[in-house]
Amino acid sequence: MIFFILNLMCAAALFGLSFAIDFGSSDAKNKSFINMLLLQVVWALVAAFCMLFILLKQTGLAITFSRFFIWLWSVQSILFFSWCCLYPAAKHNLFIRILKIGAILFSFYFVFFLFDAVYFDAEGHFTVLSKTVGSLSLDMFDLYKIIMIFILPGLSILVLFFKYELMSKRLLRQHILFFILAVVAGEILFFLITYASHLPLRQFFLLLTPFVYGFVLFLFYLIGRIQSLFSFKSFLQLAADFCLVYIIPAALSAIVFSLFRVYVTLNHPLFFMILIASTAALFLFFYGLRRYLFKFGRQENTEYADRLEADFAALDFGDIDMQIDMRFAHILHTHLRTVNVIILTDNDEGKLTTRYSLKGDTYEFSLDSPVFSSLLNMQRRIVFKTHCDTVHELSPIATALAAIFEETDSSVMILLNEGARLFSVILLGARRQEQPYTDYDYEVFNKLYSRFFLTGYYLKNIANEELISLVGREIRFSSQVIRSLHKKTDMPVCEGLDADAVSLSARSLGSGFTDFIKLDAHRYIGVIGDLSGKGLNASMLMAILKSMIPIFLAETHDFKNLIQKVNAFIRENMPRGTYFAGLFFLIDMQAKVLYYANCALAAFFMYNKTYNNMIEIQGDGKILGFVPDISSLIKIKKIQLASGDVLAAVTGGFMETKSLRGEPFGKNRIQAVLLQNLKQPAAKICEILGENLHGFAEKGMEEDAGISVLRIL
Repeated sequence: MIFFILNLMCAAALFGLSFAIDFGSSDAKNKSFINMLLLQVVWALVAAFCMLFILLKQTGLAITFSRFFIWLWSVQSILFFSWCCLYPAAKHNLFIRILKIGAILFSFYFVFFLFDAVYFDAEGHFTVLSKTVGSLSLDMFDLYKIIMIFILPGLSILVLFFKYELMSKRLLRQHILFFILAVVAGEILFFLITYASHLPLRQFFLLLTPFVYGFVLFLFYLIGRIQSLFSFKSFLQLAADFCLVYIIPAALSAIVFSLFRVYVTLNHPLFFMILIASTAALFLFFYGLRRYLFKFGRQENTEYADRLEADFAALDFGDIDMQIDMRFAHILHTHLRTVNVIILTDNDEGKLTTRYSLKGDTYEFSLDSPVFSSLLNMQRRIVFKTHCDTVHELSPIATALAAIFEETDSSVMILLNEGARLFSVILLGARRQEQPYTDYDYEVFNKLYSRFFLTGYYLKNIANEELISLVGREIRFSSQVIRSLHKKTDMPVCEGLDADAVSLSARSLGSGFTDFIKLDAHRYIGVIGDLSGKGLNASMLMAILKSMIPIFLAETHDFKNLIQKVNAFIRENMPRGTYFAGLFFLIDMQAKVLYYANCALAAFFMYNKTYNNMIEIQGDGKILGFVPDISSLIKIKKIQLASGDVLAAVTGGFMETKSLRGEPFGKNRIQAVLLQNLKQPAAKICEILGENLHGFAEKGMEEDAGISVLRIL
C-alpha cells in the first residue's frame, strides 16, 4: 500500500511543480521540460495503479498497467535525451523531433510486441518473458534495460560534456556541469532502488523507479533557477543545504519506516500515525537546523550589507567639498571588491555620459536605446550580465545588452529612473579573483536601491545645475530641483472642481509633498503627506516616492491596494525607520464623491455648505512604512459632495509651527482662515494660509508644511 501512496505523492508534487513553472515563466524552452514533468506524473500514476490492481488481485489490469509502466520508462528516457541534445536552445529541431517520435514508436513496438509477458505477481516478483537476442545470452528485456539504464543516460552525459566543452558562457557551463552531476545522482538512486528490489519480499521497490527521473527533473529545475556563478564554497553550501533539507530527513524517514514496518500487520492506523509524525518532525528539525547553521554562514554577507548601507547613509550631500561621485564609487569598490565602478548620467541631450569611473574610462550611450526602454518597461532595475543567458524575458535585447556589458567590461547594471525617464545608470565591474555576483548581492542591491537612486538623482541634477557654485557655498543644493518636482503635478482641470496644493519647506529642501494624478476626465488621485527626516536625504526620498506612485497606479486600480503598495515600498526599499504620514484621496466629479484613507495626516477639514459649518473629518490613521501589511489597518471612507463644499488637508507643519511665545499655529487658526476665504479660488486659499503661517512663525518655520484645497463649484 505504501508504494501506492508514495507514487500518488510523487505525481501530485510533480504536477504542482509543472503548474508553477507553466504559470510562472514565459520561457519557451520550459515547454519541453514541462512535458517531461507531466509524463513523469502519468508514469507515477501508472505505477500507483499498477500497485493498486495487484493488491485488489485484478490480474488483467495489473498486467496491462505493468506493460505501460515499462514503456513509459523508455519514453521518459527518450524525452530526456532529446532535451539534453537541444539545451540551451528554445527552438524545436525538426530532425530531433522526428528521431524522438520514431524512437518512441519503436519502444512501443518493443514493449508491446517483443515482450511475451510483463507482470508483478502477488509476492512482488517482477517478471518479463521475452525471446533471446540472436546467439547472445541476453533476452529482449535485458537489451531493453541496457538501453534504458546505460546507453541513453550515458549518451545524455556525453552530449552534455560535449556542450560543456563548446560553450563559452561561464554560467551555461556551470549549469551543464550541474546537470551532469544530477544525472549521475539519478543513476546512483536507480541502482539503490534496483538493489532494494532484489532483496527478499522487496521486489515492489521497482515501482519507485519514477522517483529517479522525478528526482533528476527536480534537480534540473533547481539548477535552471541559478542565475549567478558559484564559487566552490557556494557549491558546497548549496550541496549541504540540499542534504540537510531533503537527503538526510528522507534517509532517516526510511529508517523509521523499516523499524516500524512490523506495525503494518498489527495496527495500520498506529503505523501510519507514527510514520507521518516522525517524518514531519525530522523535516522540521533539519529545516530549523539548516536555518541555524547557515545563519552563521551568511553573517559575513549581512555585515557587508549593513556596512554598505551605513557608508551610504554617511554621505553628506550638503557638503559641497565632498566629491559624492568619487566617494560613492569607492564605497562600492571597497565593499564589493569590484575592479571598476562607472556612473553614467543624462546630459540633457539624449545621451548617457560618464559622470565618474574608477578607471577613468568614458562612455556614451543613447537614452533612446531599446535596451534601456525595454528594461524600464519590464521594470527590471537591476540586471546581471549572466541574466542575458538565463532570463528568457531579456532574449529580445540579450545581444545588445551583452554588448553593453562587454564594451564597459562590467557585470552589473543598475538603472535609476523617475517614472518612464531614465536619468542615470550605474555599472559595476567584475569582482577581484573572479568572485561571482550572487543572488544575495541581487537582494542587497534591491534593498539599497533607494540609496543608489538618491546618489544618482543628486549627481544628475548637480551635473546640470552649475548654479550651485555660482550662488555660493551656502547653497548646498538647488532648491529649484525639488520645487520642480512639486510642479510636476496634474492639477485638476475638471468641470465643477477647483483644486490646488502647496508644499512649504522649512529649509531649501523638504520632505513634504502634494500630488494630483489624473485617472480620466472626471477622476483624480490626490496625495498629501510628509516623509520622516529632513534636508536633502529626505527630499530625495520624497522624489523617489512621488515617482513610484504613478507606477503603482499602472499596476493596480484598487485604491486600498495602492496604499498597501506604497507602504510595502517604503518599508522594503527605503532606509530603515523611514515612514510616511499623510492622506490619499480619490475624487470622482461625475458622481460627486470623494473616497479617502487617512494615514496619520495632521488634519482634514470640510466646510459643508448645506449646514454652513466647518468640521474635522479625518478620523484615526496609521503611518505607512512600519508594518508589513497595512491593509487591515486602513479604512476607506466616503463623502458625498455638493456645490459650495470646501475640503482642506494639512500636514503637521501647520499644527506644530510655533510663535516666539511658543504658541502653536493650531487647528483653530486654520479653520478661521478657511472660513474667511471660502469664496476665494483654491490657489488663493493655499497662498493665504501659507502667508499666515510664515507671518506667525516669526523665527522661521521648523517643520515642512503642506496644504491641499478642493472647492466644489
